Amino acid sequence: MLSISAIAQTKLSDFQWKNRILVFSASNSEFTQKVDLLKEEIKERDLIVIFLDGKIAPSLKSDIEERFSLKANKPAAILIGKDGSTTLRWNLSDFTFKKLFLSIDSMPMRQAEMQLKKKGD
Repeated sequence: MLSISAIAQTKLSDFQWKNRILVFSASNSEFTQKVDLLKEEIKERDLIVIFLDGKIAPSLKSDIEERFSLKANKPAAILIGKDGSTTLRWNLSDFTFKKLFLSIDSMPMRQAEMQLKKKGD
């Protein structure tokens, strides 16, 4: 997983076709700890995790908030696909990384990525 502080991108389109993005509307100690524990699984899925109330470029924050109607004071998580569209949206009370990974792994683009990786091994 790339650290958000190491990311130079300042708008969502900079990630298109490179990364999936998981956006949390606000920091949550449970989720921040899980992100640290699940680094390999997150990296394997080309996933970048962003907390809107974290240290991100103001232009990226406003791009996300405007495009996906996401606010730091309304607990939610969204998954933005590599194509730039919202793939999934959860209330934080319904979100788990297990659900996230199962959802990503069932997507056609991810299936193709896994097949390519198998062939490369």
